[in-house]
Amino acid sequence: MTNIHDIAAYILQNQGAMSTMKLQRLMYYLQAWHITLRGKPLYQEKILAWAFGPIVYELFKEHHRLFMVSQWPLGDAKKVVENDADFIMAVLSYYGKYNSEKLSEIINSEEPWQQARKAFMIASDSEQIITHEAMQAFYRDQPPPFKL
Repeated sequence: MTNIHDIAAYILQNQGAMSTMKLQRLMYYLQAWHITLRGKPLYQEKILAWAFGPIVYELFKEHHRLFMVSQWPLGDAKKVVENDADFIMAVLSYYGKYNSEKLSEIINSEEPWQQARKAFMIASDSEQIITHEAMQAFYRDQPPPFKL
C-alpha cells in the first residue's frame, strides 16, 4: 500500500503548489474512488469529518500552520507505483481543476460527509470517521467523472 506522505509528494509534484485544504480534499476523493473502483484503500490513514470537510489528520499535523504547500518533504513521489500513479492522475484530471472551496462544497453536499457530521454542531470538529463503507455505498452509484 502506498504511503500517504508519498501520495502527497506525488500530488504536489504533478499539480504544483496548492492550499492545504485542497490537498486534503484531493486525498478524500482519491481514497473514496480507490475503495469504490478497486475495492481496497489507497492508504491506511482514516479520514475525519471535520466541520468544513474531510481531514486526514496525519497530513494535518504536518501542515497545520501552513496555508499553501508546494512540496512534501516527508514523502517521496518516486515511491508511488505506476498502477497507483495512473489512478491518482485520472482522479486529479477531474478534481484537480477545482479550488479548495469548490471541492469542499461538493464533498459537503454528498452523503458520506453528511452522515458522519449529522450528530455534530456546524462549527465543531470531530473525531468521527468517514468510513470506507459509507464512501463505497455512495460512490458505487455514481459514474466516475474521470477515465481510467
